[in-house]
Amino acid sequence: MNNKIILLNKKPQNYNMYIIIISFLLFISSLWKIYTYDSYYLTGIITCNEECSIKASIPYNKIDIFNNSKIEYQNKEYEIKEITYEEPYLNNSIPYEDITIKTDINSKDRLINFKIIYNKQRIINKIKNIMKGV
Repeated sequence: MNNKIILLNKKPQNYNMYIIIISFLLFISSLWKIYTYDSYYLTGIITCNEECSIKASIPYNKIDIFNNSKIEYQNKEYEIKEITYEEPYLNNSIPYEDITIKTDINSKDRLINFKIIYNKQRIINKIKNIMKGV
């Protein structure tokens, strides 16, 4: 009889809730330290004489992505040395611009797929911007 009264007075302990809260806080703190980039995929023609350059066409509204950007090709990052812009033109009612990018990429292939990485931010800031609708 005495054991039943002890069990009735004993409150269940909720350790699972504490584990979930601590795990969530650790997850959020890890997002604060990790950086990520926005990326834009391009296909270009590479030519290497004295130094290598890539010729590509890009929509005119994406020209501003080259501010503080890098090229990622085959999981390696390359600095952009110089960008030359040509005259914009229309292609199916979409304004495009041809660009020439001088860089250190050296490839046997003449046609390469690469991506421009730009806009370095913390992941937590990107999530905030998505929630705001920016």
